[in-house]
Formats: sequence, C-alpha cells, structure tokens
Amino acid sequence: MHPNSTCSKCGKKTFFFQKSSGRPLCKQCYIVYFERKFQKSMSKYIKLDPEDVVCVGLSGGKDSITLLYNLFLRQQKTNSPKLIAVTVDEGISTTFTNNQIEIQKFFDKTKISIPLIRASYKETFGSTMDEMVKKIHENDLKVNACTVCASIRRRIINEIARKNGATKIAIGHNLDDIAQCLLMNVLRNDLHKIETTIPYSSSKEKLSSFMPRIKPLFLFSEEEVLQYCNAKQLPFFSKTCQNALDFPILRKKIQIFLDELDKRSYEFKYNLIRFHLQINEKQSNSDSESVLSNLCKSCSYPTGPNRDTCTYCEFKRIFINS
Repeated sequence: MHPNSTCSKCGKKTFFFQKSSGRPLCKQCYIVYFERKFQKSMSKYIKLDPEDVVCVGLSGGKDSITLLYNLFLRQQKTNSPKLIAVTVDEGISTTFTNNQIEIQKFFDKTKISIPLIRASYKETFGSTMDEMVKKIHENDLKVNACTVCASIRRRIINEIARKNGATKIAIGHNLDDIAQCLLMNVLRNDLHKIETTIPYSSSKEKLSSFMPRIKPLFLFSEEEVLQYCNAKQLPFFSKTCQNALDFPILRKKIQIFLDELDKRSYEFKYNLIRFHLQINEKQSNSDSESVLSNLCKSCSYPTGPNRDTCTYCEFKRIFINS
C-alpha cells in the first residue's frame, strides 16, 4: 500500500488496508466495515434466540473487549441477547490487576451496563497459577502451564454461566486463534477437538453440563481486531502472559508457520476456516456419528473419547489433592 493512499470510499487518509478487497479504508470507514461484518456474520452463522442469555468471557484483552462491545451494539439494535460478563483472576501476579484496570476503563468509556461477575482460580479451584507454576518447576512436572490455565478457566466460566442463567458462552477467539487450533488438532489427529473447534456449535452431541460456545470473531484476523480497538480507542490489556513465553508450545510454532503463509496470501487462514465449516455442514447433514465424549468419572463433565478423567479433575489431583 502506498503511504499516501486515500480511503477508497471517502477519500480521507488511509487507516487500514483491507487485504481481501485490496481497498484502503479510513478510520471511520473501517469501523463501519468491521461492525457491519460482525453483524452479518452473526446473522449468517450464529443464530441467537430472543430468550438467549449470552455470557461473555472477559479477559480485558483486545478480543474479548471487541466481542463484548459489538454484542452490546447488537443488543442496542435488536434488544437481544441479554448479556452478562465474567472476568477471572488466574492468580498471575504480573497481569490481573492491570487487566482489571483496563476492564474498568472500558466500562467507564462505553457506559455499558451489564452484570460483571468476578471469580478466581484460588476460590474456585483451590490454587493460583503462580502457585501451580512454582509446583511445575519444583517437581519437574511434564505439564504445560497454558494447558492448565485454559482448562481451569473454561470450567469456571462454564459453571458461572450456568449458575447465572446463561444459555450460551461467547469467547473472543479470532480467525488466527481458530486456524491455529484447527491445524494443531489436525496434526494431532484429534477428531474430537476438531469437531469442537467449530465457531458456533460444539457437535451433534448434546451435553447438558457444557454450555454451547459461540465465537463471533471467527472471521476477523488478529490484526483486524487490534486495529478496530485502536480506531474506537477501546481500552484493553496488551501484555503477553509470562507463562506463555516461558512454556514453549506447539501452537506457537503453528502460529509462526501460518503467519509466514499469510505473507504470501491472506487466503490461507480463511481457507482453513472455510474448509472446516464445509466439512462440519456436510457431517451435520449426514447420518454419520460424531465422536462422542466420555463422561469424567469424578465430575461427570465430558472428556475425550479415550479418557475417563477430564483434564480439570486431573489437574485437581496433581495440584490440589497430591
């Protein structure tokens, strides 16, 4: 893009270059594009009933902030869905206080008035992430801190959503997140997790313990979400968690690989998602069976098809009961 290019719609100074169309957009035109795309993708892919109550997992990062703000815009226009938000203190000394500062700034700036429920790993699970990371290092445990954190967070948000009458959980996973997760599970030959990666449905299998999860940002790249936050001047927490830096994971390698492909063509990541949607649609219209979950023998939550104990209970055994 030429540094002096102007918006293809109004002629103002370019703020963002849209790869899919090859069009430069000014700040205001980019905001309009983003918000329209969000509402269209919601209408096409993510069906919400008028009586739905959506629980938003709010970390304070750019994705969850953007997600909540655009769901709120939808609520203002359609009077649905009812929204609640959950923010969870993982017990990571370097992040949570700053997260909460940005979340409060966000609510102050946008004047969004919805229930905000606060929870913590310490109160719910029995240990902080700092304590668990220390135990991992001291005992040379073959456990990844990010895997532990994700499992506990997912369970806490699900439990809070159920207790507060939510019918769906909204997660701020963007296009990059889902493409990385999808490719990672393909490489692991994990069909069960591939099925649950779909951004608007878990599977054919109906599980009363786990609430349906929706991911309305699944067609937006990480860069698009970041620039939307910048354009709207939405406060968000941007520091990378230290644990993600200290515990190298396969996902990071996949991220680097996909980003390199993206430099050649923006379509690679989109094509991964489109392929996944097409496969899911064909399977939904067929008589083939989904990969059914087992139920954890300890808590009765679903777990993988070859497991009898879920990761949450396994981590409970390692970090709390041992």
